[in-house]
Amino acid sequence: MSRQLLFLDIDGVMHSVDHVQATYTSTGIEYTGGRLFEHLPLLGWILDQCPDVSVIISSSWRHVHSLQELQGFFGGWGHRVIGTTANIDASGSLPANRFQECLAAAEQLGASDWVMVDDQPGIVWGSQIPTRELVRKVIWCDPVLGLATPLVAHAMVKRFLDGDAR
Repeated sequence: MSRQLLFLDIDGVMHSVDHVQATYTSTGIEYTGGRLFEHLPLLGWILDQCPDVSVIISSSWRHVHSLQELQGFFGGWGHRVIGTTANIDASGSLPANRFQECLAAAEQLGASDWVMVDDQPGIVWGSQIPTRELVRKVIWCDPVLGLATPLVAHAMVKRFLDGDAR
């Protein structure tokens, strides 16, 4: 079986955007809130169902936290977080977007079986108009409900277990 990758946003996916505050400081961004990573148990359940899936952080949190710090946020599932996406320079007339960053990381790792989970189409696509094939690589969350958005967890497990993440 080929490597399976889950590209994961954090704000709006791992916790509600309504329950977290981002404070911009001279040293970066500080995130606070009583319900940070409130959906970690649900992600853990998904990862337990899909033992061949590795997580790559595509969130802006990658700019503020080291890989080791990010792994720490995921507790007992932290070892499943294997990296972060890199910022890429756009080629052609379209500016870079989060989807292109995930695609570049998947190609670098030789993974064709991958999906990304996000809540912000504007950041994922930028000005790119996605094809139907590309749209199938993204599972959308409501930014307030995050992973608890109805059917999102089921869709993630089904994609990986049925080999439907291509």
